[in-house]
Amino acid sequence: MVFEIATVLSHHARRWPVTIATYALATTVAIQRVDSGNHWASDCFIPAVTGSLTAHTVILRNQERRGSDERHTRYSLVPVVGPGGGGLRIEARF
Repeated sequence: MVFEIATVLSHHARRWPVTIATYALATTVAIQRVDSGNHWASDCFIPAVTGSLTAHTVILRNQERRGSDERHTRYSLVPVVGPGGGGLRIEARF
């Protein structure tokens, strides 16, 4: 699931530092699961690949759907990191 989240956040942020950070965090979670003895490496690698591919496919299908119907409002979820902290910003285009 963390690789699905990383894929979605990376796609919506469209900034390479966010991509690096999200996939690094997802990889750290996978390594921790193997290191703690809760999973084998294959238990983490295969779901990471399929999760990333599934999320990417959902993103592409969603873009196709939006492209065929321009009447809908377009929302974006953008991670924001600054000196005072971070958070998420929702952007809407009409």
